[in-house]
Amino acid sequence: MMKTARTILSLLLLGVMLFTLCPAPPAAAASGDSGTCGAAVTWKLDSNGTLTISGTGDMEEYDHWPRHPDRITRVVVKEGVTSVADYAFEQFSGLQRVTLPEGLLSIGQGAFFECAALPSVTLPASLTALGDYAFSGCSALSAVRVPAGITEIGEGVFYGCTHMRELTLPNSVTAIGELAFAKCRSLTALRLPRQLASVGARAFMACKRLKTIELPAGITALPDGIFSDCIALETVSLPDGLTSLGDSCFSGCSALYRVSVPAGVTEIPHSAFADCGHLTKASLPKGLLRIDYDAFSNCKNLTSLRLPASLTEIADGAFSGCKYLTLRVERGSYAAQYCKDNDLPHRYPKK
Repeated sequence: MMKTARTILSLLLLGVMLFTLCPAPPAAAASGDSGTCGAAVTWKLDSNGTLTISGTGDMEEYDHWPRHPDRITRVVVKEGVTSVADYAFEQFSGLQRVTLPEGLLSIGQGAFFECAALPSVTLPASLTALGDYAFSGCSALSAVRVPAGITEIGEGVFYGCTHMRELTLPNSVTAIGELAFAKCRSLTALRLPRQLASVGARAFMACKRLKTIELPAGITALPDGIFSDCIALETVSLPDGLTSLGDSCFSGCSALYRVSVPAGVTEIPHSAFADCGHLTKASLPKGLLRIDYDAFSNCKNLTSLRLPASLTEIADGAFSGCKYLTLRVERGSYAAQYCKDNDLPHRYPKK
């Protein structure tokens, strides 16, 4: 009897072990090819790699796409869907085509972040909001036309779109965020909207082929590093209403050869024109009060610069590395005394 009981117990234990080791067959609903991503929004992935989002209303944040998102080559958002969720298609490395419907109102933060194979996208006229970093890292993206419903380009929206050659911004845009177009290395020219009133720090940093840009009249302040390392930038037109420059705003613009600082600016900040190796002509306003350290450092081709009598402070190293520079100063001025104290070449205006 005991032997029989032990035999039955052993068989039961073996059955439990086999059941545990053998995976259950997948349920139809968990096949990985369809699901929901909103209260009334669904998704479906077909065998050709097309992911279709359909339904009505907003898409919700969703990260349960099938494994290996690199096999998704196309995304189609159907009419009726009003938003693309934050990070919806982030790092879909195989994505090459996107279809967005009229009626779409917003594209969320990081929605197409680092979709590095995506060459183009058509933004619908109905669009009113682009989330921060929405297309950041889309290195194959070559052309974008932003629709008229957009009033603000958020932080880093097109950051690192290294192949973007054409960018059209509507006059409705009044603000451009930090790093919005930084490292768009193929962009050669850009017309900024007439209504633009504010631009974030480093917005155009390292746009290495950008040659010329005209800032609209509504811009009163340039933020830190806005055009730093734009090595092809030759000329820039600063608006008359400009009152402040940010640190390193033109640093590393090695092709920049001429600049005229408007009358309302009272300070040339740290490294504002540092390493502008081709700068030969610079004009400073009569009401300038301060020049900070490294402001013109390593401007090796700058041979003459007039310092206004209004100056009350020049920081050490403001002109370091400017080996051919002779400063033009007024007799008895602070600038004249500074030149004497620091053994800087200078001369006075002719009587």
